[in-house]
Amino acid sequence: ACAGRGAWRSRALGQWLRGRLAAVVGTAGLRADTAQGTPHAHQAARILSGGQHLSRLVDGLLDYSKSTLGAGMQLQRTACDLGEAVAAELDLLQAALPEAPLRLQVQGATHGYFDDARIREAVHNLVTNAAKYGQRAAPIDVALTGDARSVRIAVSNAGQPLSSDALHALFDPLRRGSLPAHKGEHASLGLGLFLVREIAIAHGGDVAAHVDEGVTTFAIHLPRGDSPAA
Repeated sequence: ACAGRGAWRSRALGQWLRGRLAAVVGTAGLRADTAQGTPHAHQAARILSGGQHLSRLVDGLLDYSKSTLGAGMQLQRTACDLGEAVAAELDLLQAALPEAPLRLQVQGATHGYFDDARIREAVHNLVTNAAKYGQRAAPIDVALTGDARSVRIAVSNAGQPLSSDALHALFDPLRRGSLPAHKGEHASLGLGLFLVREIAIAHGGDVAAHVDEGVTTFAIHLPRGDSPAA
């Protein structure tokens, strides 16, 4: 009962913060637009970026609160091609991660009924996690493989290997990664990989991690589905 009340309080606080942050981010966006070409452009961009980062963190905390309350993650499934959705997400990520080459490979049919926004969120979390904790400047490979029943999304990167127990523990909420982040980076609250797992489960799939010859791979398996209600 105490855990339930705590989750409700966290959700209420998250919703309150979301409303305030929306105003901050909106104002910062306007300030960034008007400051372009001025000496204040960089500072305005940093304020906007910080506000957006906090908004994503609050969204993650709200998803976590819903999960602990038993509500699960809500999806908005539509007919879509995950190959196209992931390619669009990687284009955005490459601009934010110029030191880490992102390589995409697509095999088979990758269309179906998915919440493509949530899948892009999962890929975003896996790729940024690989860039933060993997070998610096090493390529990050994203591979989509489709068959008659499912689509598999795998994100692989080179880096210091983790034990099997440590890999599975990374999916626990609010737990920091077992590896130190690169210099100048800060370890997250541990919600990123937890949300990846919740997104996979909400689609009726799963996510697993393994290490092979110094390469760490996180793989999401998603049933294709034949209707939005599948």
